[in-house]
Amino acid sequence: MRSYQSANRDESVLSEPFRFDVARTDADLSLGFGSGRHYCLGAHLAKLEIKAFFKELIPRLESMQLTGEPSLTHSVLVSGPKHLPVTYRLR
Repeated sequence: MRSYQSANRDESVLSEPFRFDVARTDADLSLGFGSGRHYCLGAHLAKLEIKAFFKELIPRLESMQLTGEPSLTHSVLVSGPKHLPVTYRLR
């Protein structure tokens, strides 16, 4: 049984689970949107939105740098970045 809390970091399922890789070939094995009958109804829309966002953002960025210590939010079901201080320069 896979744990929701491990989501994208399940070492028994994903290759190199702790490495950030936007082109991960096994990304569909993630539990980020749940699974089975509890799969997120908005998953397809969310995936389209994030794809459109990065398609517009990336070409406009000249540079981006981390400027402070990121902080994470922790809970039983959802964990992730809470604050990610960055500076950026547009083209």
